[in-house]
Amino acid sequence: MILFLDTSQKEKIIIAVYARNVFKKRNLVKIKNHHSEELLKNIDAFLKIHSLKARSLSGIAVVSGPGGFSSLRIGITCANTLAWALEIPVFGVAMAEFDSNEKEFRNFLFKKLKKARRGIFVVPLYGKEPNITFPH
Repeated sequence: MILFLDTSQKEKIIIAVYARNVFKKRNLVKIKNHHSEELLKNIDAFLKIHSLKARSLSGIAVVSGPGGFSSLRIGITCANTLAWALEIPVFGVAMAEFDSNEKEFRNFLFKKLKKARRGIFVVPLYGKEPNITFPH
């Protein structure tokens, strides 16, 4: 099974699990700029609600961009850390690679998982240079 995380938007988090032959579960968490507080507890709750164990995951897919600076950074850091702790591969998925067809997307994820290697981490693709300013 692949855990899929999308934190590219500041208003929501998408958590899903894909199994080999079927799209298992999907959860949309509506939030507003609180990814760091909500992501891990929602992943934990999602797995518990669906009677899934983190150890049963074979890989983690995370949206690598483009997207908001903080939301991407939090999602990718979480995915990289979980993959490291579980000793499974993690790989990034760019928003341009998305397809609305769940079956094709699931097949795409498993093809990417085949190429993914443990110990190789995802880097964010912000889409533009960060615009960080000081408060006035």
